[in-house]
Amino acid sequence: MKKTLSIIVSLLLIFSTILNVKAFETNQIENSSNEVVEDNTNDSSINEDDLQDVDQNENTEIVDDNENSEINTTEGNDEITNQVTTNSPEEVITPKIMYKTHVQDYGWSNYISEGVSGTVGKSKRLEAIKMKLDLGSYEGSIEYATHIQDIGWTSFVSDDQLSGTEGKSKRLEAIKIKLVGDIANYYDVYYRVHIQDNGWLDWACNGASAGSETYGKRLEGIEIKLIKKGDQIPENTQNPFIYPGYIYYSTHVQDYGWLSNIGDGKTSGTSGQSKRIEALKVSLCNLPYSGNVEYSTHIQDIGWQSYRKNGSISGTSGQSKRVEAIKIKLTGEISNYYDVYYRVHAQDLGWMSWTCNDSKAGTEGLELRVEAIQICLVEKGENAPGDISRPFVEQGKVEYSSHVQNIGWQNYVNNGNTSGTVGEGLRLEALKIRLGDNSYEGNIEYSTHVQDYGWMNYSSNDSISGTIGQSKRIEAIKIRLTGEISNYYDVFYRVQCQDFGWLGWTCNDRIAGTTGGGYRIESIQIKLYPKNITNLGISHLSCITFEDKNGFKVCKDANGTLYEDAQGLLGMKSSYVLRVNKSTNVVTVLAANGTGDYNIAYKRFVCSTGNGTPYGTYYTPVKYRWRYLVGPSYGQYCTRIVNGILFHSLPYDKQNPYTLQTSEFNKLGTTCSHGCVRLMCRDAKWIYDNCGLGTRVDIVSGADPLSKPSAPKIPANQRWDPTDPNI
Repeated sequence: MKKTLSIIVSLLLIFSTILNVKAFETNQIENSSNEVVEDNTNDSSINEDDLQDVDQNENTEIVDDNENSEINTTEGNDEITNQVTTNSPEEVITPKIMYKTHVQDYGWSNYISEGVSGTVGKSKRLEAIKMKLDLGSYEGSIEYATHIQDIGWTSFVSDDQLSGTEGKSKRLEAIKIKLVGDIANYYDVYYRVHIQDNGWLDWACNGASAGSETYGKRLEGIEIKLIKKGDQIPENTQNPFIYPGYIYYSTHVQDYGWLSNIGDGKTSGTSGQSKRIEALKVSLCNLPYSGNVEYSTHIQDIGWQSYRKNGSISGTSGQSKRVEAIKIKLTGEISNYYDVYYRVHAQDLGWMSWTCNDSKAGTEGLELRVEAIQICLVEKGENAPGDISRPFVEQGKVEYSSHVQNIGWQNYVNNGNTSGTVGEGLRLEALKIRLGDNSYEGNIEYSTHVQDYGWMNYSSNDSISGTIGQSKRIEAIKIRLTGEISNYYDVFYRVQCQDFGWLGWTCNDRIAGTTGGGYRIESIQIKLYPKNITNLGISHLSCITFEDKNGFKVCKDANGTLYEDAQGLLGMKSSYVLRVNKSTNVVTVLAANGTGDYNIAYKRFVCSTGNGTPYGTYYTPVKYRWRYLVGPSYGQYCTRIVNGILFHSLPYDKQNPYTLQTSEFNKLGTTCSHGCVRLMCRDAKWIYDNCGLGTRVDIVSGADPLSKPSAPKIPANQRWDPTDPNI
């Protein structure tokens, strides 16, 4: 009985508690304050530890922590009065993301909250996207930006705004999504994309890039998830974005055009193919900081261009102009966190050293092409990627002025420009040379070879070498560097000479010009080149020396090589003197020197004279292509010397080049003619073609300035001259 009564009392207490809770909530709504229900009985409170079974003690007060309510009973009182206090939290509502895409040929899809929006396996591009949040119990928003074909990254938009394009047929290539506001403290947003050729990439999150950049690959599908912080994240998160590097670049290369983008220190361009880089584009990608990359190129015939930035073209295309040097710099926030390093592969030099942050890389003033480039970003405070000793070399600075016949002192020119005159026939009479603003100490010294005086003592540093007011020509020059600068630079120079034009380049105290020939220098060019860096070389034709031999002048080049046939050295002349030596059977062609004296041994031919060949000086009166001779016989390329004495080929039986008298040909070089001067067909033709009527002919005996050429022999059955240009 007691047990039954205890159960009934307990049920009554529970029912009473429920009624009091409902009443309390109603009072809160109506009165906007808590009301306390009182009774006239003495109440007492006990802790949970003091609770006893109802059947043992009916006078009990219970505190239910879970319900935050108080239930009071009074001994000897059938009326039950309850006091209830409630503080229940609101139910938390989970947020949800909604997204839809604009798909090529299909248009807008419906909003979805999970799964793939777009297509897979249909090669359809995503062109735009919208997304929004059902925030549930949170505050905040979702923001997103897309990388669009031909446009690049857009600004972030939010909450159901369009990112991308409509009606322009432009693909989305990448996307970034992030949460902002209170919700970002509780949730991460994960997303992955399906892209052309690569399929599904890994998951990105919280504003990181997903997709690709620079490769022109379309987004085809996307999947987005909200994941509560601390919950399980997707497995694959390593490679959500494909890009060449944090900094990437492309070069326009001779014969190849634009190469594919490459980045983070890899090589763009060529090596070992002698191909010039003509233009350059540089961009930044996927970095956590804002800012730009800016760059300038030094172009052949143009010089330094103004800065370009962020993928714009620096250089030229279609003009065949080489890039010779480059400068690159970072601007904006990123420049506080990174240095940009770069180096170039230059013509003749190979890979040069690394440099950074707007310093010059390459060459200037040396006419050397850049063939390849490497660029990378290095965090501030980290070491350079390699050697930094010599990233850039440039032509040294030198200035010079010439004193010219009839003109006087000219203005100073510099660094390879021409001082003097060209094509006016005016002699240089004096010269002054000085160094410009270079990085090293030292001097420049020079000596001139002057008409009638020979070599002058060395002058230096803008003092005069030569003469003024004496009408004396400079014929040759030597220039050298001394002091510290000589350890780092070579001085190169060349001269333009009377009758010869520009001679070849030489350097470092070697002779430029002529000596012994009486030829004037008319102009000069001088350059300073860093040691071992030049494509000029040292020409064997930088200097021509005319040495005395047997009363004549023989020609030697800068290497001391004797030219017994100086046509290749001196070029063709307008007139000659022909010297026939009866005692040696040699014809020497004499050319005029710089003062008009015919004393330069220009060319020699082996010949056959005869006892009837007259000594003396004569002038040629007439020429014949074929001529009837004594014998009877015939000769080719005949030039009359005097009376019946001619220069002509070896004799033929008929006026036919295949009727050569072989026995007479094989006597060449001996005294065997009837008085004419017999020559091989080639040599007779040279006189016929190049010695005009009135050419002086001296028939003499004695020593020759040049050696006697050998005379070839032919078989007895060969009836033609092997030197005949018509056979």
